[in-house]
Amino acid sequence: MIGEILQLLMLLLLLIVCFRYARRAEDNLYLIFTALSFATLMLSDLYYLTHSHLREGMRVPFAANDIADFGMFLLMSTALSTALGRRRQRTGVTIAAMAFAAANVALWIGWSGEWVRDIFGGLSYGWFICVCFNSLYQTEALCRIERTALWAACALLIAVQTAGFFVPAGLKTPLNTGATGVLAAVEIWLLARFLLSLRREHRADATLSLGFTGYMWVTLSMYMSDGVAYVVFANAFTLHLLLVLLAVRKKVKAA
Repeated sequence: MIGEILQLLMLLLLLIVCFRYARRAEDNLYLIFTALSFATLMLSDLYYLTHSHLREGMRVPFAANDIADFGMFLLMSTALSTALGRRRQRTGVTIAAMAFAAANVALWIGWSGEWVRDIFGGLSYGWFICVCFNSLYQTEALCRIERTALWAACALLIAVQTAGFFVPAGLKTPLNTGATGVLAAVEIWLLARFLLSLRREHRADATLSLGFTGYMWVTLSMYMSDGVAYVVFANAFTLHLLLVLLAVRKKVKAA
């Protein structure tokens, strides 16, 4: 509950600041989309928090907060693509990102069995993945070796998580630990690259790309984790909300 309340307070702050930036900036469309994405996430959290207290332990296959989450991913995608000037996306990158997103949807269905939510969620989240990966190329936020390493980590994650359906029970724990290690390693690496980019001048678009990609990755880490690892990534998610705002702030100042 404490984590949820802190996240709600953070979202309220970010929403106010984003709209203040939008009132002052001339090119403010991406700021409005970013603020709206924070608003939809806040509505999702409010619904989830209320549901947890009124219907504790009751799982709903498809609820209002799921619709809010879908909208949040679409708004974040639109905010990033608008901020970067709707640059042309690379076909190869888009296909690879879509394949990665589809593999995640298959894993979610395998874990939960909730086809409707996972498929619709995969469509919106998958598009967010495509926009984020394309932005890394468009802004040259990562060098070629780093981008290759990121794709390798994605492939390794899918391979390890898929293997968990077929190996004996005794091997599931080591596989889950390995997957969590990969998720955490990429999370730390993206965070370090973001902080480095934040300190550099004239790298506003690259910083924005890294901020949104880190947000995408920590969300993926939550979806692929449980137990203590989930709690850690959930708290990191709140941190990434602030990082997105810092990236947006740098973009506003560079304008």
